[in-house]
Amino acid sequence: MHIAIVGAGVSGSYAAHLLGKKFDVTLYEEHLQPGFPRHCTGIFSHSIRKLVKLPDELIQNKISRAVVNTGKSSFEFKVKDIVIDRPALDRFFFEKAKENAKAILKKRIFSVSRENRQFVLNTENSKEKADAVVGADGVSSVVRKDIFKSKNQFYHGLQSVVEGDFDESCYEVFFQRKYSDTHFAWKVPLSKTKALFGTISGSNTSERLNSFLSDQRIKKQSISETFGGAIPMYNSRFRLEKSKAYLLGDAGGLNKAATGGGVIPGIRSAKALYKALSAGRSYNSIARKEVGKELILNKATQIFLKSLSEKQLSGFFSGFLESGIAEKINSKSRDDLETLLPTISLSWLKSPKLLSFSARMISSLAKAHF
Repeated sequence: MHIAIVGAGVSGSYAAHLLGKKFDVTLYEEHLQPGFPRHCTGIFSHSIRKLVKLPDELIQNKISRAVVNTGKSSFEFKVKDIVIDRPALDRFFFEKAKENAKAILKKRIFSVSRENRQFVLNTENSKEKADAVVGADGVSSVVRKDIFKSKNQFYHGLQSVVEGDFDESCYEVFFQRKYSDTHFAWKVPLSKTKALFGTISGSNTSERLNSFLSDQRIKKQSISETFGGAIPMYNSRFRLEKSKAYLLGDAGGLNKAATGGGVIPGIRSAKALYKALSAGRSYNSIARKEVGKELILNKATQIFLKSLSEKQLSGFFSGFLESGIAEKINSKSRDDLETLLPTISLSWLKSPKLLSFSARMISSLAKAHF
């Protein structure tokens, strides 16, 4: 079976690497170099190194503390996070793909159609055919649009690279509505002299970022670059496969709603697809089990946090810290909330501060399924 994979980001390249062990795989990437244009901050929990073996040179910084600001109060948490060079990460996975698959750069797929039980991928000057097609082509996926007749809903992320003097051991998160109406703003140090200041928002993202930069007293001349992109909203009811067509990562909306992170779900979805096609099983079922449950919990968390006022956020994070839940998550990984759920629930029930938020959290969990 010949499989065409559209998009050489992390999920597409990793899927090509895995599937190329058993199938004839061609990977198409529209840009001259994987990883550009870049969109992501590149901050990860340490669990990414349990999923895949990454070389140390990809790591730009190691973070041991996180400070959450609510406008009313601030709270410090211990973390074990790393900042990874995102363009370099994409290139690393692309090189892995080339070990087992044919990889073609600067080959944009403009449309995808079905013809005589095959898929036809239309480029600027050719028609490529395949028995199966994998959409790993991001939020505005051509495969999703043409084959699944669907488009992602999304938020907007925008961030600036700022030169200055920073504490490289600590990143900060700002839950203030003037900076984001859906999520938060952030300051993530890449080194002692460089940091990313950014925000995710549902509207007026540029204005909100400018407000954040102004309040942080960032001068225009210290900003070396500003970049961003769309961040998909996860929909647990959307099917990720359709008659030998499959969606991975952002193309399938597989994104952690609470943080906007898509790399870990992208890696897991690539593994799920390999497992499914190797065993002749349903990719959608495996992905729901191995990726979907975690994303539902993330979506519930985002809905819950969005519903709180700045005063309520202060009360919640105070209880979150005092209950020991933050420490328990740090000892494991925030990317494995499902396995931590029994422990988190028990600690929640023992905390008077958190108990007052229980009804709201239950409501958020219910909404996350739709």
